[in-house]
Amino acid sequence: MYQSLNNRVIPIFSTILKETLFDMDFPTEIVDSFRIDGRFLEAKRWGSGNVNDTFLATFADLEQGKRYIFQRINHLVFNDPKGVMANMHRVTDHLATKRQGYRTLCLIDTFNDEWFACDENGNYWRAYEFVEGTKSPEFAQDLTQAYEAAKAFGAFQRDLIDLPGPPLVETIPEFHHTRKRLDRFEQAVADNSFGRVEGVAKEVAFIQRRRGLAEWFESKELSGELIRRVVHNDTKLNNVMLDCDSGKAVCVIDLDTVMPGLVAADFGDLARSAAASALEDEKNLDKMFFRLDVFEALTKGYLETASSFLTPLELESLPLAPQALTLELAARFLTDYIEGDVYFKTERPEHNLDRARAQLKLLLSMEEQEKEVREVIDRHTTNPV
Repeated sequence: MYQSLNNRVIPIFSTILKETLFDMDFPTEIVDSFRIDGRFLEAKRWGSGNVNDTFLATFADLEQGKRYIFQRINHLVFNDPKGVMANMHRVTDHLATKRQGYRTLCLIDTFNDEWFACDENGNYWRAYEFVEGTKSPEFAQDLTQAYEAAKAFGAFQRDLIDLPGPPLVETIPEFHHTRKRLDRFEQAVADNSFGRVEGVAKEVAFIQRRRGLAEWFESKELSGELIRRVVHNDTKLNNVMLDCDSGKAVCVIDLDTVMPGLVAADFGDLARSAAASALEDEKNLDKMFFRLDVFEALTKGYLETASSFLTPLELESLPLAPQALTLELAARFLTDYIEGDVYFKTERPEHNLDRARAQLKLLLSMEEQEKEVREVIDRHTTNPV
């Protein structure tokens, strides 16, 4: 039965880097670089992405307009745009060979037989077909949407298990390396450049007491017990396109961060962002807790498609994954606060501190419900390797 989430906004990782926000017009001349039939009509900004500039472009195509997505790759975040596109080409080509109910993005090549083009300012652009008849909600409006998104991310990992060739380029090296994020945090605490550490001693100690969680994941990865697979690395709910009529997941999008990593990072960040009860910068901490009903919907969907390839240790890592990713983000927010708010965009004094405290409250709620979390995962685990 349909279960409402009471119109609450499920939080996503909505913060952006101060140095990465570009506000630019669409360079219409870039259209001529791509192999697109029809006459260009218009382009308008599209979506809510905070890193790349995205435009929806319409072309006259016989009797009806055909639409394409054009994106400027933010080279301040992704300093190897060619590597990003090489990854995306390999991944989308491979996913297109799968016939398991999901579509993949269809890239458009250029007249130079590349998958990107540069404008006169040196910006890298890509184009792909717009996935018609779909929507990408900013948050789950019901448990079915959470289930469908998680199912799609599990299938995404499953279908890339046999990706041929060498490892993908690490487009953002050590993106979800929690232990190194904590090292950076410890250095910020030691430097105390803005004299803020004394006012957050309780939060600092809370994070420091949980360092062993990050070290467990690192040790299991270094030993090879936790396998580095091809993972998405940015598992927000709005990175899954849902069919407007059926509500079924159709396509996973935003493939810039697809690279080697742990499946736990994808599962953990999906649970962290989707099963929180409040926005990630909520100041009233009484409103922030871990939603077990949403987590169950996510787990059910994810394991329906992913349990066929997960190893016993990967399954063992899943209950701890949301905690690890929440700890990582809390440390990043508190690091930025201690360093003077130089990385994440802030809208008010102590914004990063509010974010850190909200994540720490969420982490505490996860810990308090760890037994129930494990029971949920056990209940939905089928056919482990």
